[in-house]
Amino acid sequence: MMEIWPLSFLLFGLQGPVSAPPENPELALAAEVVHWARETGDVDAMLVAVDLLQSGTGSALVDAVGGSDVDANALLEEATELARGASEVARVAAKRATLPRGIARALGGRGPIGQLVQVSPVRPLAFSLTARGGEQALLHIGPTGGGELEVSIVDDTGRVFCRERAPGRPVLCNWRPAVTTTYRVSIRVVSPVAVTTVITSN
Repeated sequence: MMEIWPLSFLLFGLQGPVSAPPENPELALAAEVVHWARETGDVDAMLVAVDLLQSGTGSALVDAVGGSDVDANALLEEATELARGASEVARVAAKRATLPRGIARALGGRGPIGQLVQVSPVRPLAFSLTARGGEQALLHIGPTGGGELEVSIVDDTGRVFCRERAPGRPVLCNWRPAVTTTYRVSIRVVSPVAVTTVITSN
C-alpha cells in the first residue's frame, strides 16, 4: 500500500527549519511566513517571505539544521516547487525578475547602485563591493566632462578582477564570481583636475 506523506513532511525533508535574529523584525517575520508557506503549500506566502527578506537589514535566513544561509533565491526555488498551474508559475517568475542581480552591496548601500561622485587626483576613491556568487557582476565607471581614470578591483587575496586605465571614456568591469565575495574597488584620477564620476552597477 502506498503511503501518502503530508506536504510539510516532504518540504522539511529537503529544507530544515529557518531562523532569524530576534533583533531583526523583518527577518524574524520572514522565518514565520516561510514555516507557514511550507506547512500549507502557499506559493503567495512564500513570495511574501521573499519581500520580507529583501526589506530586512540582513541578507538571509539561517537553516536551523545545516547552518547554511537561505536567501531570496533559495525561497524562490521553493516557491517554484510549490507552484501549481500557470498563474502561480507566472507569479514566481515575475517575483524572480524583480530581484537585484550581480552587485549585492557597494558604496554603503544595497545593489544595484547609482551614484555621482567627485574624485580628487590627490585622493583616490576606495570602497568595498560585494558581488553575488554565480551571477554576472557589472560595474560601470564613467567620467563626466572628460578626465582620465584608473580603475582596479581586487579580492582579499590580491587577485585582480579588473584593471583598466581609460582616458576620457567609461570603464566597464565585468566578471562572474563562483561564490559571493567582497572586493576592494579603487578609482584613481590620473589627470590633474578632479573628475565627477558616475558609478553604476547591476
